[in-house]
Amino acid sequence: MRSEKPIFTIKFLMMLLISTILIRTIGVLFEQEISEYLILYPGNLSQPLQWYRFLTYPFESVGLFGWIRIALIILPAGYIIEKRTHKKNLVSIISISALLGGLLFTLINHNDELNRPIASAGLISWGFWIAAIVCGIINWKDLNKIEKAILMIFLLILFSFNHTDFGYFVAQIGVVVTVLAFTLTFKLFKGKAFTNKA
Repeated sequence: MRSEKPIFTIKFLMMLLISTILIRTIGVLFEQEISEYLILYPGNLSQPLQWYRFLTYPFESVGLFGWIRIALIILPAGYIIEKRTHKKNLVSIISISALLGGLLFTLINHNDELNRPIASAGLISWGFWIAAIVCGIINWKDLNKIEKAILMIFLLILFSFNHTDFGYFVAQIGVVVTVLAFTLTFKLFKGKAFTNKA
């Protein structure tokens, strides 16, 4: 049971990878940069017809390297949390991270003359990061050696908690605090590992 693969997490990452490949392939074949229609600009906040971008910006992984960086956080986090909660809670973490993070980013940078956009599932990886830490601390005695090693590495990542873009930095903090409150309030990881159910 504890060696159960984080199937949902793997499927989510594969979906991000496929979208990354498709975006790049379409761009090469049709000489059309469709990523411009997916990424989220601060100015989109005042454009209701562009609000769909709050849902699409995580699918633009800024290339294969960007996807790998995100996968290096989300996959080990999923390895810890997926077996100890329900899939609907993982969907909630993804949704909170993407929507709240995107909203905070656009609110803070709304008057930015450069109108610099946001892309990739980076904020979702921060949501998974804090969820894995909460889950690991609550279930420390139930963790195997690999999970404990992952948790220690994740704690060290705390020192890289910064960003040159103030709007993105606020979004990071907002996602972490909200997911932390969400996981503790609803006790998402209470109890030992179990077979994941919808």
